[in-house]
Amino acid sequence: MTEETKLILDKLEIVGSDVRELKIRVGSLETKVDSLETKVDSLETKVDSLETKVDSLDSKVGVLETDMKRMQLTLENEVDRNIKLIAEGHLDLNRKLTEALKYKEEHELLQVRMNLAEADIKRLKDAVFVSA
Repeated sequence: MTEETKLILDKLEIVGSDVRELKIRVGSLETKVDSLETKVDSLETKVDSLETKVDSLDSKVGVLETDMKRMQLTLENEVDRNIKLIAEGHLDLNRKLTEALKYKEEHELLQVRMNLAEADIKRLKDAVFVSA
């Protein structure tokens, strides 16, 4: 064997070693790529699940908005009006109570005056009866 042949064989051996090392690295890369593909598939599944949940939430929020608008309209159109009617009725009751209390005070004053008059009449009777 010539030196040239030895050099070529040495270089071929180095190239073969490099090729084996590249095959190992490529195999490792293939494993990592397979792992990445599995993870991407898992992510896609999760994203699909999230999209479904978001769609469900969107429809529920739409229903809630509709219900909220309906409740606001009910409050504005029915409850507020009814509260105003009741409040107006209470104002009338308050006025009537004030008038009734005024008459009650007058009645009490009249009773006091009558009691005083009765006491005066009794004293006068007693005075007339004692002098007679």
